[in-house]
Amino acid sequence: MPTQRRATGSAGRSANRKFGEVLFDTIGQALLDKGFRGVDSTGIVKTLGTVPKEGMPILATERIYNLGLNKTQNRSNVFVFTLWNQSRDSVTVLMSSPRADYQAPALGQNEIYFKKEFRTGDIDKIAGTVADRASKEALAKHPQEYRMQIHVHAKTDFDGSRIFDDGASNIASIVRRAMLHNMDVLVYTPHNSLDLRSFARLEKVCSFLGITAVLGLELTVPLIKKHVNGPHHLLMIGSRDAAMDIGNNILSLRESNLKMPSYWRALGGNTLLDDVYKYLEPLRNNGQAAVGAAHGMNYNSNS
Repeated sequence: MPTQRRATGSAGRSANRKFGEVLFDTIGQALLDKGFRGVDSTGIVKTLGTVPKEGMPILATERIYNLGLNKTQNRSNVFVFTLWNQSRDSVTVLMSSPRADYQAPALGQNEIYFKKEFRTGDIDKIAGTVADRASKEALAKHPQEYRMQIHVHAKTDFDGSRIFDDGASNIASIVRRAMLHNMDVLVYTPHNSLDLRSFARLEKVCSFLGITAVLGLELTVPLIKKHVNGPHHLLMIGSRDAAMDIGNNILSLRESNLKMPSYWRALGGNTLLDDVYKYLEPLRNNGQAAVGAAHGMNYNSNS
């Protein structure tokens, strides 16, 4: 049976605690000293009404730190994940370099991602090395450089329930990936669908993380009468009132017998792109909706 190791780091010299537990706390303090702030996991748990587990934005025995949560610095997001594995008495640290978004082809794998499990060693030295690495990587992202992901799809909501969309992921996986790549804004764009209750939950979770969630959707706008497909457009919506208008006057017209979320045909099949744009025009003019092409090629192109 393995002998329990007595921790010798600054956070646990006076306590007979395990190595991993003390390292977990010491890394956290070192990151706090560098200006990072811890994500409010309690707020996330209360919002979602369940304990942290797989499929959640934050896991049990995990702490996530974000430089963007430090209000005195007024800067964009840089995230660091720390996970205490109690059974292995270890701590795993994960972060993504902001350089990966524009220098990735020239970077080696170990320069794009830092992921390492610590099971032994000088606790203070490890914590200092992790905090120094995080601070150095943060310099690659200008404090007022705000990165956005504006086109994402999912299959299931946080609680695992099926949502009307044509993605493959749980929404929590999307949120975690946004954190890993230091995103500041996340626009979830379900196909031809708006669910204000689900968005409210997403918006609340993202607020605890320091990410701004924007209401959106990907709208199919046919060019040919009776057709079920056409150019796909991304909509970013500025208010819940505008979302309700779009839901009531556009999305409610979708024929219910269409099984594929990306298909859209209005009742009678006579509502086309020009009709949709005519309806959206006043919302766009008063800043309540931004519209742009979802794909860089024609929707029926073979290329």
